[in-house]
Amino acid sequence: RYVFVDGNIYPLEVKETKKADANAKAEASGEWKTTIESPQGSYENNLSIQKNGSMHTGSVSGGIVTTPTKLDEVVVDGKSLSYKYSINFNGTPITIVVDATIEGEIFKGTASVSQFGSFPIEGKKSPNQ
Repeated sequence: RYVFVDGNIYPLEVKETKKADANAKAEASGEWKTTIESPQGSYENNLSIQKNGSMHTGSVSGGIVTTPTKLDEVVVDGKSLSYKYSINFNGTPITIVVDATIEGEIFKGTASVSQFGSFPIEGKKSPNQ
């Protein structure tokens, strides 16, 4: 496959997407240290996720989240983790939506930060979990 740009032909790299193992499950419950990378720098938070029956709940604190904030939504499906929370930053309401994939004691994904864009996020499970 090729692509034309400004009249020039370039080979197009096609990467195969890996199919998720339908039986794979990750353990999201526990304490995590997260880092969001943005053009303004790194933002670190503490993420706490609890499993209550088939549901997950949690909270986030630290960094620009000055008081512990309840997660509005937590979804764990196989190795996929998504959660959402809202904060007020310098008088501006901000909603942060995280979509990530858990691999053992680490998750990586994207944090969509309201009108500010999407940024890489990584979480590392705290020891002794």
